[in-house]
Amino acid sequence: PYKMIAADVNNSKSITTLDLIMLRRLLLGMDIEFEANTSWRFVRLDYAFPEPSNPWAEPFPERIDINGLPAAGAQNLDFVAVKVGDVSLD
Repeated sequence: PYKMIAADVNNSKSITTLDLIMLRRLLLGMDIEFEANTSWRFVRLDYAFPEPSNPWAEPFPERIDINGLPAAGAQNLDFVAVKVGDVSLD
């Protein structure tokens, strides 16, 4: 699912030729940022996609609520960082 999230450059919850066009425009310097997406997407590491072949079937958690943390801090707040446009995930 992470490669699919990375490929969805225009954040339309699908992968189309428009994603390729928008990525190409960014790489060629015609645009300086994605219009409808951020450069990075974050998914909680412990999140199990109900349909891995369709990561947009339901909204996936991209935030971790840190309100009310104990004074000692928090542990095990792991996530996967997905660079939008990098479908090789490297």
